[in-house]
This record gives sequence, structure tokens and C-alpha cells, in this order.
Amino acid sequence: MDDEKSIKHVAIYLRKSRDDGETDDVLVKHRDTLVNYAKERNWTYNIYEEVASGESILKRQEMRRLLNDVADSQYDGVLVIDVDRLSRGGNADVGLIEESFRESNSLIITPGRIYDWNDEADEMMLNFLLLGSRMEYRQIVKRLKRGKLAGAEKGMWVNGKPPFPYYYDRLTKTVKVDENKRYFYRVMVEKFLSGVTLAEITRWISANMPTPYGIKTDRNWSFMTIERILASEVHLGYIVYGKSNCKDRNNRKHFPREEWKRYNGTHEVLKNQEEHDAIVEKLAKNKLKHPKNKAGMLPLSGLLYCQQCGRRMSMAAFVENGIQKYKTRCENRFEKSIKCGQRSTILGNEFYDAIYETIIRLDPKYLLELQENSSDLEYYKSVLGTKHKEVRKHQQALNKLYELYEENEITKTAFHERKAVRENQMAAIDHEISDIEEKIAQKSDLPTVEVIQERINYFRENWGLDLEIKERNRLIETMVEKIMYNRVGNTISLQIKYN
Repeated sequence: MDDEKSIKHVAIYLRKSRDDGETDDVLVKHRDTLVNYAKERNWTYNIYEEVASGESILKRQEMRRLLNDVADSQYDGVLVIDVDRLSRGGNADVGLIEESFRESNSLIITPGRIYDWNDEADEMMLNFLLLGSRMEYRQIVKRLKRGKLAGAEKGMWVNGKPPFPYYYDRLTKTVKVDENKRYFYRVMVEKFLSGVTLAEITRWISANMPTPYGIKTDRNWSFMTIERILASEVHLGYIVYGKSNCKDRNNRKHFPREEWKRYNGTHEVLKNQEEHDAIVEKLAKNKLKHPKNKAGMLPLSGLLYCQQCGRRMSMAAFVENGIQKYKTRCENRFEKSIKCGQRSTILGNEFYDAIYETIIRLDPKYLLELQENSSDLEYYKSVLGTKHKEVRKHQQALNKLYELYEENEITKTAFHERKAVRENQMAAIDHEISDIEEKIAQKSDLPTVEVIQERINYFRENWGLDLEIKERNRLIETMVEKIMYNRVGNTISLQIKYN
């Protein structure tokens, strides 16, 4: 009760788990309970609410915002329905939460009890509760994985929505072929094997069939969707398991194709092995670039793509008034020799000016991606600092243990037992540090907003219409992976995909 008297302003944290099968109204019930609890005590409050797994703090934006505010001493405490709402994560997450609450002297408040991380008894209880919730979460995940693997071994569908033209029948819990789509899949396969391009197949199926899974969109099918459907092994009759491993929602490791587990499914086979092998071989050849593009002999070689059909644009050289010029065009042809409707244009100064202006206006989506990556990197570095503090804490405890032993304050047996516990804890933290350092290295591969701005400045300083073709291509490639081109009348639009 003494703790309650000191509480005036609290944060209410609400989280509905994605993983535990909680009903949609759980947030409403918890919110009502906690708001009433605060009002009965005349506490002022702010609410932080999200739907997220408790496994990792990394992508729980509200939790990260809450911890920042707690660290700034904005609240006397944080009110939660239960301690495990804060985290079911590993030691790194718990360490970050503990540091925020301990250093700001903030309390953790539940309807049943108030906890103070600076109180030894409460610290022990909090660590016990969070460890228990973590173990419970792991058991849930293990049961789900075992059930999924067992289902795959029996040929049952365990992978979400099946690919076109299949659908999942919830009544029979089996994958079936949509008879309205079977014909289109088989024609898709036969067309591709007979030499029809992905772009042509895309145009054909867009004119005859809505986008897969009934997605409402003004866009047609994409050739990438066609490619994934053609390459899928599900149509061979397999249930494919183990394509990736997800330690948490934000760290997914993809395994090589040869490591995937394949089980004979109970669903209908729609292509044979010979067809599949031929499809895979043709798709691999399609990915090879033209030798001239690799050499950079033509303007914008390998960079300019048609917005209408998705195919790489070609370049044609011609002479006008004794001057060498270049024209871009889409040479894609659909069925019955129908050409792609994309209009060509001369690569003159106005065109390059448009490319320049489009590149230096940084895409907002790409900017957001960079900012999120920088935020993740900052988070991992913060966790790494916390882990190093824990190592120093354990090392100090070990040093004190040696002193106690040398002064005959503890027995030899007690010394070795406590020493083994500390060393095991340090070894576990060292392993976590290695994992965190690996994640930091991965996140460091993507440039920061500042680095991109430096690239743009470099691009501006070195851009000029008098550059040689190779030099101009090389300069554009420092910023750009792909340029999508479209022309309607005399209006040309360009979309940039950055490196």
C-alpha cells in the first residue's frame, strides 16, 4: 500500500498476442479492467496498445516507445494485466526492460501486486515470472512446430494459402483444385514450355482471370507471380516444409532449396517432374543478362524496364544529322505477334534530366525502410551494451566469490557450486552477445539515411550530360537497381527502385 501512495501518473500497456489464439475482444476486456483500476485510485494515465507477439521487443513499436518514456521517468509505474504482457522474450529483452525500470525507479503494477525492480525480493519474483512465461511460450511454439511437421509428414497442408489454382477446403481440411482455374494453370504451363514469355502469359491471364486469391486491385497479374506459380513444387504433389526458420518475426533465416523437406501430399498433382525440370531450366536462363548489358556498352543497359509488361527495355542506335543517338523501346510481343503497347522515346537531354530529378528525390518508402533499419540497429546496439554490463556484473561477483573463498568465508563446495553457476551464466550471455553482434553486422549492410544523402550529393556533383555512356551508367548504378519506364502521349513517367 505504501507503493500505491507514491503513484500519481501511470502508463497502461495492453498487448493482444498473435500466437496464443486470443480472441479479438481481449484488448477491450483488459483495457476496461486496467482503466477502472487506475480511475478507482485517481491515477492519471496514458495508454499504449498493440497487437503483437510477446517473443521480441524489436518490432513492438508501442513497447519500445513505452520503454523510452519509462527511461525518461515520465511515469511512476506501468500498469499491466499480467507481467508476461511486457515480454515473453529472451534475456536480451528482459535485460532491456529491467534496465529501463530500475534506472528510472518505475514500478510494474498488476491488479494483484506491485513490483519494484530495485527490491531484491521483487527482482527475484519478476525474473521467475518472466522466465516462466518464456518457457511457456517456447512450449507453445514447440507444440505448434511438432504439429505442423507431423501434419506435413502425413501429406496434410500446413503452409497457409495454397498456390493458384488450389484452395483450402476448411470442411475437409484438404487442398483441392478450383475447377474454374484448372484450365488456366495448365495453359500457363503449356504456353511457357512452348516458348511464350512470362510477360505474354501475364498479359493473357490478366485478360481472362482475376488476380489470385480474389485480391481486389486495379493492377493485373505480375510476371513475378506467374514465375512463382510455375516454379512451385506444390503442383508436383509435394508438401514443402522447412523453407525458413523464424527465431522471431523479424529475423527469418531462409534455407537452400536442397535442405527443404518434401513430403508426398494428399492433394492432386497438376504437373509432372519432366515439365517441372524444364520450367526451372527455362526460368534460370531467363535471369541471365545480355552480354552487352553486362559490358555497359549501351545507355542505361540493364536498368530500364517497361512499366506495362515488366520486360527489360532494349536500346537502338541511329544516326540523325550525322549525330549518334539512342532510342529506348519495348520489343516484347504477345500472342499472335501483338506488340507491347509501350511507346518508345529518344534518350535526349530532357530524358536524362528527368532521370536525374527522379533519382535525387528520394523515394519516401525507401527512406522509411532506412529509418526503420537504423532504429533496429540502434536497438541491437543498446541490447549489446546491456549484455556487456551483465558480463561485468557477473565478473565482479566472481571476483568477490574468490575473495570470500580465500578468506575462508565459504566452503570449497559452496565456492565451486556458485562459481559454476556464474560461469554458466556468463557463457550463456557470451552466446547472446555473439548472436547480437551477428544481427548488428547484418543490419549494418543497409546504408543509413546519412549515407544515402552522401550518395545523392556525390551523384549531383558528378552528374553531367557530357559523361561517357559507361561513366553515366556506372554513376546511376551507385544509386539505382531498376528504372520503370512508361509513356502516355508525350508524358513520360519514371519510377526508381534504389539499391
